[in-house]
Amino acid sequence: MIRTGLLFTVWMVSLTAMAQVRSIPDLLATAGSDPVVTQFQSLLGTAEALRMHDPLVRQVALRIGFNGNSLGDSLLGYIRNEDAYRIQVGFNSLQERNRQKIIKNARVDLLNAEYGWLQQQAASRRFAALSSWLYTLPALEACRKLDTFLVREQTILREMLSSGVGEVKVSKVLGAEEDKNRNDRDIAGLESRVASSRQDLVQLTGEFTGIDKSDLADVQDITLWLSEIKSLPPAAHPAVTAGNARISLESANLDYISSQNRRFVNNLSVGYQYPLFVETPRRFNPQNNFSFRIELLAPLPANNRFKRADALLDLRESQYEATMTLEATRLSMESQLTKVENLIREYNAITNRIENGLIGAMLGNRTLHGSISPLDMVGLEIARQKLEVARAEILAEIGKEYAELIGYAGVPEAKYLLKKR
Repeated sequence: MIRTGLLFTVWMVSLTAMAQVRSIPDLLATAGSDPVVTQFQSLLGTAEALRMHDPLVRQVALRIGFNGNSLGDSLLGYIRNEDAYRIQVGFNSLQERNRQKIIKNARVDLLNAEYGWLQQQAASRRFAALSSWLYTLPALEACRKLDTFLVREQTILREMLSSGVGEVKVSKVLGAEEDKNRNDRDIAGLESRVASSRQDLVQLTGEFTGIDKSDLADVQDITLWLSEIKSLPPAAHPAVTAGNARISLESANLDYISSQNRRFVNNLSVGYQYPLFVETPRRFNPQNNFSFRIELLAPLPANNRFKRADALLDLRESQYEATMTLEATRLSMESQLTKVENLIREYNAITNRIENGLIGAMLGNRTLHGSISPLDMVGLEIARQKLEVARAEILAEIGKEYAELIGYAGVPEAKYLLKKR
């Protein structure tokens, strides 16, 4: 029974560990639950629920008055006084109300654009951390493999020095020590970079044990993705979209201000004057005591001059900022594309050296191995592994610059880190 319980516990722990190995799309999808994004989503919901336009009726007034003398009119004899009752309704400008509705829609559109921009920034942070981690690991592995060859070389040199067999040059010893020290520093730096990237990713996405790297894009996949990224217009970037949305808002605000002080119907009123009689006349028609009044205004649009000029300047500023954002995005994207393409060319060049160079040819020719001393053989292995390290370091640089390119393009989607199918 105890053994069964122990096996069950081990099974549950293993399942938990497997569940913590997360996929690349899963990690990038956590951008939707980023605290900044969720807080802004609440603001967006509030804005969508608000009614920002004024009602049709501006005011309703009840007016009661007394006309005539407080005592009876001695001239006419029977009229003492008149009471006046009036309901007055004031209206808001229909044009202003319509412009207010347009402003509300433009404001919501701007918030939606800013919400998309925040999501893009949250995803870009995760994309950069993932790329830094995953594409630095091959460089760390290559340096660790180089370390095994360097240790073997030092071991052979120690044996030669202690036994006195063979000639050991001082330059060879100094070179071996220098290579080992440099590689140790490289390993320490790469381990620090990997640990920092992992910590950044944990802070952004939550704790996990590992990442499923089986479908990670290699350099050939990145090359294919670049052709798709090149076709993306800079105007599709969320920052540019937000800038255009702000232009729409400022334009709507300018139209609203221009519509102010143009109301020509101020209010409409219905009144009734009730006469008081000392004695009732023989002929009396109460309908004659109703009155209708309409108050008309002569609009003076010049009263909007300051507000309209200020709103026009805001519109021009937003147009300028949107143009600058679009141009900066375009230039940054073109420059970053060039960087990534140049790095890929370097990567392919060093790959060609590894596959077709003389070092690889000698190591691949088994018949020559018997005539090569152990020290020279390990020297060949070290030389080839140094090329592997250089290639892996270029791959790490490609990952860094590629993540920055994805940020400029505004498309930090999971597919751009996966193999192109």
